[in-house]
Amino acid sequence: MAMFSVRQHQALDLIVDGTVARVVLRGSVRSGKTHCAVWGFCHRATKHFDGGQFVIGVRQISLFEENIEPLIQAYCDTTGQTWTRRAKHYEMTTPRGGINRFVVVGGRDKASWKRVQGPTWNGALVDEYNLCDREFVEILEKGCSAPGAQIALLSNPTHVAHWSKRLYADRCKRPDYDGVLLKFKVADNPIDHTDYVRRMEETWLPGSAQHTRMILGEDAAESGVVFPDFRRHVADRPDEDQVLRWELSADYGTNGVTHVILWGLTARRAWAWDEWRYNAGERLDEDEPGGPPLSDRDLAVRIVQWLGQRSISRYYFDLSADSSLALAIADAEYEERGMAGAKDLFVPADKQIVEGINRTRRLLDTGAVRIAPQCRYLIESTDAYVWPEDSDGEDVRPVKDGWADHAIDTMRYRCSTWLMLLEQPGAEVLRAASQDSLF
Repeated sequence: MAMFSVRQHQALDLIVDGTVARVVLRGSVRSGKTHCAVWGFCHRATKHFDGGQFVIGVRQISLFEENIEPLIQAYCDTTGQTWTRRAKHYEMTTPRGGINRFVVVGGRDKASWKRVQGPTWNGALVDEYNLCDREFVEILEKGCSAPGAQIALLSNPTHVAHWSKRLYADRCKRPDYDGVLLKFKVADNPIDHTDYVRRMEETWLPGSAQHTRMILGEDAAESGVVFPDFRRHVADRPDEDQVLRWELSADYGTNGVTHVILWGLTARRAWAWDEWRYNAGERLDEDEPGGPPLSDRDLAVRIVQWLGQRSISRYYFDLSADSSLALAIADAEYEERGMAGAKDLFVPADKQIVEGINRTRRLLDTGAVRIAPQCRYLIESTDAYVWPEDSDGEDVRPVKDGWADHAIDTMRYRCSTWLMLLEQPGAEVLRAASQDSLF
């Protein structure tokens, strides 16, 4: 039998007992809430139901396979049940010879609610429900209407006014609401995470929103600059002969600012190696101040000439907005250097702002990304890239000032998209191709 802490046992008892309709578990990363919730969810199903129908909701299916299914299999191995995958669902046996059915749904998709609308569910577990589509969560909650049905909602801390907190966690405080809220801290996990806590303490300053969320496990509003300690990630870049390959990311706006970052990938990290910036409104490019705005073709030629003899292995562009410049660069690569097939190297950039910021933070904080002093605009932009002072928490995004956001977006496109690719099925192929490093 797995070992659980006092707080985890409280959550287990609430879920297995099933006397409340909603169990909301909120707390910091690695606080142990997912482990006990999955175990309790499985045990409740096998204890109380035969032929029951259940939903497991996750942000995306690959996270179920990585984080949730191993816990389910461990439960089955311990209790003697079997877990079987079918074409469109999973099945788990019960001690009485029955079978319960589990449907796994990726809840981030705006259309995910269609997968859970209609059936009457005996129960559901939703991991990271704050990152799932709100309509998906609400419809699934209503669908848990069979006798004795319960929904367990798991979440990391969020903005103080986020819908996931207001509609579920806060309502658990009302005496007329059929739900219980339990908060988790890292200390509630019996597994020793001393090194993790130490790293987080060093990374997040006390009083910051991230420190409150990641260490204390409490909800907090973002405030101030988005990357408050960015300059500690700036370091002198290594010799160029240590670079294994080159990548390029860009943020491009017609008659606006074009910002380009050249990435040099060494054996153990990615360097923001250098940057190129052009302001069409003010003609601040160093080559030719003043004059009419450059065309996409002229921009592309200058970017390719700036790259010199470096061969780019991957381009990260917002292709919904930058497709014309991307095509122009591909043409310029062929005309300037005879390089064919450059258009096949363009990767659509991940455009999720807040999740992209968090992914970028992860790479910076782990040392997987470093910034060279040559990226002056990027470094200076972090001082002006701030969270809004007032927000309702529904869709909190940094202030878009038309200057700082271009450089940050260029960095985020590369960092977030790469980590997003690693989260997809088949990521082991990418890791193997990356010489056993994050890159």
